[in-house]
Amino acid sequence: MTGAADPVAVVEAFLGAFNAGDLTALRACLADDAVASVTGPDGGPVEMAGGQAYVAAVELMNLPAVDYSVTLTQAPVLVGDGLVLVMVEVRARRDGGELHNFAAHLIGVAAGRITRMWMVEAKPAASDAFWG
Repeated sequence: MTGAADPVAVVEAFLGAFNAGDLTALRACLADDAVASVTGPDGGPVEMAGGQAYVAAVELMNLPAVDYSVTLTQAPVLVGDGLVLVMVEVRARRDGGELHNFAAHLIGVAAGRITRMWMVEAKPAASDAFWG
């Protein structure tokens, strides 16, 4: 993976893969034993164990059928040893529905791959209505 020694580069590659809908590249950014905690419909965390579990959840979003973007609202911030904080704006349109949301991701990177991710979004119910 390009920039494997740089946690910020790994996170940027991950976001780029997500924006491109490239599930193979997305999976390549994740360690096999990665753990992701993402915001559920009620605002509480939903945990996914394993890089493949995260990719499977993204696959269910059917990104090829959606006009979407995940855009950094500021440059990624290295906040600790291998920990990167990113703030993103999410926009999506599909079948007349629209989503506009914001999220924060704290992402742990080791050996050039994402090992841990925490995501908190501003409007979980809106996301659930759009993606669900």
